[in-house]
Amino acid sequence: MYPSFPQTVTSTAGSVETVDDLWPDAIASETFARAALRLMTELFDLPAAVMHITSGDPGWYEYCVTERALGSAFLRTVFDESPSTRRFGERPVFINDSDGIWQAPAGVLPGAERWIRFCACVPLRMSGDAMTGYLWLFDSRLRVDIEALENTRLADAATLLVARFQALDAFRYRDRLTLLGNRTQFVRDVRARMQGRDASNGGTHAVVVDIGSLPMVSRMVVALGLSKVEHSIQSMTARLTAALPPEIRLYKIGHARFGFLHAGGIDMARRLALRCTTCFEQPLALRDEFPIALSAHAGIVNIDDAGSAEDVVAALFAVSEQARAAGKAWLMYDRSIVAAQQRAFTIVNSMRAALCSPDQLRLVYQPRERLSDGAWVAAEALIRWRHPQLGDLSPSEILPLIEATSLMSMLTDWVIDAAARQLAQWHRMVPNFQMSINISPSDFGKTAFVDALCAALARHGAKGAGMEVEITETAVAADPEHAQRMLQRLKQVGISVAIDDFGVGYSSLSRWQTFSFGMLKVDGALTRDAAENERAEAIFQWVVALAKKLGQKVVAEGIETEAQRLAAARWGCDEAQGFLISRPLEASVLTARLAAATHRSMDGLPVMRSTSQSRSERHATSGFADFILLGLARLRHAIAACVRSR
Repeated sequence: MYPSFPQTVTSTAGSVETVDDLWPDAIASETFARAALRLMTELFDLPAAVMHITSGDPGWYEYCVTERALGSAFLRTVFDESPSTRRFGERPVFINDSDGIWQAPAGVLPGAERWIRFCACVPLRMSGDAMTGYLWLFDSRLRVDIEALENTRLADAATLLVARFQALDAFRYRDRLTLLGNRTQFVRDVRARMQGRDASNGGTHAVVVDIGSLPMVSRMVVALGLSKVEHSIQSMTARLTAALPPEIRLYKIGHARFGFLHAGGIDMARRLALRCTTCFEQPLALRDEFPIALSAHAGIVNIDDAGSAEDVVAALFAVSEQARAAGKAWLMYDRSIVAAQQRAFTIVNSMRAALCSPDQLRLVYQPRERLSDGAWVAAEALIRWRHPQLGDLSPSEILPLIEATSLMSMLTDWVIDAAARQLAQWHRMVPNFQMSINISPSDFGKTAFVDALCAALARHGAKGAGMEVEITETAVAADPEHAQRMLQRLKQVGISVAIDDFGVGYSSLSRWQTFSFGMLKVDGALTRDAAENERAEAIFQWVVALAKKLGQKVVAEGIETEAQRLAAARWGCDEAQGFLISRPLEASVLTARLAAATHRSMDGLPVMRSTSQSRSERHATSGFADFILLGLARLRHAIAACVRSR
């Protein structure tokens, strides 16, 4: 029985369209079908020809010489609903009927003719008598001449079509370098396993062996040349083939990613995955070249845990990348892995829209307090993103994803403009109030950054002296000469520079004395350690003393308790920042607080005696003794400031 017609058919006159979810990569097939069906119409002088492929991924092709197509309604009648369909099977069928077989849509046949009086259905067979599909020919005329050609030109044409489609199958489903099944074949086989799944033997597990990422393969091409990299991939194939039992089929599903399917329990799938990764503990030895050290990592997915065959591939890629990042030989798929990567992908690909939206991105501001008098001297601008699907996103999630893309400079431009606009507003209220913005190493490495910052300040009428730029030591370590030029340019326009997160990772003393920073922001982790550990406290005090010798201010970050603030004052820090002082505030909230401050310092800054906690709350959390010590420390610093001013 001829297969039932698909629910939807799309076709256009004079061209070939793939229908019913034909091959995703069907460009070659489509091109060939266009030529083949046009050849049939020209060879046999026909107005229309249709081809249906039943093997592999089924699909329909239609070609009409007129400007109209037969269309889905007609084809459904012919192939599915008509009793005549029963005559079409595994042998060629020719129908000549002077009264007409079917009525075609208007405009398909020459002139005003509507009746199809001739139809030929020729089965297309692969080697071994497996059915490949059918070729249908239509005409408004009786065509006894074509029926007589069954064993000559028509048979030869059918043989040519079969041979060509077999070649296209090999092209679509086989990797030409290794001759393994490719990712498309892998997806087809996973789909077949999912349709015939049997959980009684432990189900089917898909395994990927990730030997190298695309950047690694690209670096190998640059270093060794394409031919040697191809030879190395063939060597990888040989090692993996030797590591697997002969009954397991190996696929090449990425540049240096291989996969296989194992029907059975998870224990055996794990052993096979481990066997594949350990076979790369020894370097690959290429002819006349030094050995190539490789690191293989595997991911395992139970296909029952995925919604589709394509989801299996996505899960395999995600879990193998997770295994590589964690330094594990293999990892089992967990839904959270793919969810995290999908979330990251969504964030990156939503940024452009967010930059154009009036209500997604915003800045919040965390104040800094001067320890000598409790004045709020500055606020650090922090990005927030109210994503329409993901909700509120913080900088710790946004920036690591965006920094490696071209979106980072676009986001920096947005931050600079928004910060300069807000700073100009605050300067009309508190002229000496400052704002700091965080700049990524990639943006600090661009000369145009300073120009963009100065242009934004000028555009909104904000003073350069009111702006601070916070960078990490990484930003100056990559290119010290460029960093020195950038620092000099910023200094010339009155913008100060602070080293952020000092004490995290590797901090270089030579770099510290080489570059002229105006401020040192000690990371909160070191601040908290110093408040609880004598060795850390000694290091903190030494850092403060050295910064003072170099003429730099010191900000203690991460201040969360009164005891930490007292300690920072005792160590000689100039300012403090953290949740005890204030959590990050919306611009409107901070504006209201600046305007409502009843006390002002000598330089006109708002003095916030009651910071994020009331006096009674501080007593409850830190104790009355800490409160008295805070007052004494502030009094000592106030007296010292008066003595210095004289």
